[in-house]
Amino acid sequence: VVVDLVTCLLDERLETLEEGAQIARALNMILLRLIENVPRNTAFLVLLRVLSDAQGGKMAVAARFSELIMKCVWKLTKTLPDVINSMRVDELLYAVHSFLEVHPPAVWRTRADDTPLRTMKTILHTLVKLKGAELISELTLVGEAPIKVAVGSYLILMLRREGHTEQDLMFR
Repeated sequence: VVVDLVTCLLDERLETLEEGAQIARALNMILLRLIENVPRNTAFLVLLRVLSDAQGGKMAVAARFSELIMKCVWKLTKTLPDVINSMRVDELLYAVHSFLEVHPPAVWRTRADDTPLRTMKTILHTLVKLKGAELISELTLVGEAPIKVAVGSYLILMLRREGHTEQDLMFR
């Protein structure tokens, strides 16, 4: 549904219709209501999967498609302080981990635009602000050595920057 809505929103033929602007506004409102009203975990998981697929060339989409998906992710990320206690943070961390596994940080050095990587870091930074060192124990879905993969490394780095000690950062 998300892919279809975004594809319709970005369809250039929409601009040629007399009511095109109204239809675009309506589609945009439907997309916003959809991501606001489904469970946050579901919204994040779907959007991060769609973004990963778009970045991986699995979809024939324009850069505008990824930009619109990232805007949705940013909107959801801003709501994290209000919904963090009702979320499965381990699933969100796993979704970020999955994105970083498919699109490792080193790949972004060669790309002109690293906004998708920065989007993942923004999610992690927001989680660090909200949950602190407790996040280390939320890496259970990532694997046996979660602090040795990109998501764990980023969390450790961000937590250290926040002033957490080595004792705080031990995997629980």
